[in-house]
Amino acid sequence: MLLAESAGFVLASAALFWLVARAFDARHPWRDAAFAVAVAVGAYLLFADLLQVQLPAGVLAGLL
Repeated sequence: MLLAESAGFVLASAALFWLVARAFDARHPWRDAAFAVAVAVGAYLLFADLLQVQLPAGVLAGLL
């Protein structure tokens, strides 16, 4: 939650998802990271575009 304002929702939630996945199974770090980024971007797009909820974009403000 501390990263959400400075780094943005996508990076903060991707880090959270990746760390949770690593806690359950530490054998596939790159697969877990790719999945975490995909879920984070999907959640951001769902909230921002479909639900019209403004989330902090952070450092990725120009890309999303």
